[in-house]
Amino acid sequence: GRYRLEASLGRGGTGEVFRARDQRLDRVVAIKMLHPWVATDEGAHERFRREATTLAQLRHPNIVQVLDFDDTPPAPFLVQEHCGGGTLVRRTADAPLPWPEVAEIGLAIARGLAHAHASGVTHRDLKPGNVLYGDDGHLRVADFGLADVLRRSSDEADLTDDGSRVGSPEYWSPEQAAGLAVTERADMYALGCILYELATGALPFEGSDRIEVGTRRMHE
Repeated sequence: GRYRLEASLGRGGTGEVFRARDQRLDRVVAIKMLHPWVATDEGAHERFRREATTLAQLRHPNIVQVLDFDDTPPAPFLVQEHCGGGTLVRRTADAPLPWPEVAEIGLAIARGLAHAHASGVTHRDLKPGNVLYGDDGHLRVADFGLADVLRRSSDEADLTDDGSRVGSPEYWSPEQAAGLAVTERADMYALGCILYELATGALPFEGSDRIEVGTRRMHE
């Protein structure tokens, strides 16, 4: 009722993101909606709720801000600030970039990560596609769907178990590739991979498929 969907911005395995208008405040926002077949899965629904509550804790100029959330079936949705500048993927396509620009990008991402880590949150899937350019031109870290709240209460279930290899293989840390416990250091490693890619135009490791790219770093 409050939000009018205007256009699809992207679609993934669990949901779709739309540009929408907040009709109450007359502003453009981004709305992430779960696919109907995902919304009925209790685990996916809980991960979505957890993403919303995780992001809502994080208020920083370099992190996408959550504006609203509704987990009422059959269409749970998350409302975020609109970032109309696209993702960092568009800059990786132009790599290698001048080092001052690489450093500027790295500093913006690092500031967002530092705030998240200080709040007890690791991202666990940092990659160019999860770094957005806001309408003001500044970078925002987004998509904490695989985030792990480090200071969780003892009775809260861990929905992304440390034994599972989550994230994107191209930006895995060695411990992620090995399926070991993941800490905020994995985010720092992923940032290093992004900076390498921006500075050289190539990933630190190559391979015949994504999994090979990820697992090579365990031994090389």
